[in-house]
Amino acid sequence: MRQICIAVFALMFTAISAQSQEAPFSGDWSKRLSLYGWVPGIKGDQTLPDGDPLIDLSSSDVLDALNGAFFGAAEFRNGRFGIIFDLAYADLGQDGVARGTIIPGQDPANASADTTLWLGTAALAYRAFEEDGKWVDFYTGLRYYDVSADFKFEIPSIGFESSLSEDSSWTDAIIGLRGHAPIGGNYSITGLVDAGGFGIGDSSDLSWEVLVTLDYAFSENVIGRLGYRYMSIDKDGDRLDLDIELGGPLIGVTWTF
Repeated sequence: MRQICIAVFALMFTAISAQSQEAPFSGDWSKRLSLYGWVPGIKGDQTLPDGDPLIDLSSSDVLDALNGAFFGAAEFRNGRFGIIFDLAYADLGQDGVARGTIIPGQDPANASADTTLWLGTAALAYRAFEEDGKWVDFYTGLRYYDVSADFKFEIPSIGFESSLSEDSSWTDAIIGLRGHAPIGGNYSITGLVDAGGFGIGDSSDLSWEVLVTLDYAFSENVIGRLGYRYMSIDKDGDRLDLDIELGGPLIGVTWTF
């Protein structure tokens, strides 16, 4: 399946490139800097080597779970080509119930999980279409993940308490598509979707994300954004398997130089 996806993207890229009449590079570089606040909730399973999910993460109140989050991006563009950088950070604490039993014969333990996630992306973008303020880009690059998970268990009735910590980092190759379109007045919409990993080497089995924003141009160089970002990460590790979803609203601003 992953070979088919990669082949389709390659064929589309080649076909559009062949049709392009615009010079690939212009004389000047444009620069964009974006800063966002991201408020993601988290749900899914984080699994021990025996194959049983360790904890069901709740997906209740996002703000109650959020300890901190940050999202920033920068882009440098020349003609049809662009270089994209993206940094995301989320620190989330969730309460749940441990699956199975920590001590045979006892009730399932109360459990809590504190998950810290760093994501860094670097990609090369190609502008396949641009007309009347609308544009479509293909992009490909690398995304680095660093995940720290801290678990605590307790059975209050017998005074039992235990904890587990695990850190994991890896890099995924990604391919993606993004686009932008005016919708009237100073308003426009921007969206992207990408996927990566595909089980190549030590990468994730599959990771993907979707981001959509409603944009408002305060001026030619300043744009406000309100939207939603969703990410899914499925990664098998030596001590801890991750199958988690992050999703929530974001608000930010973009400056063009």
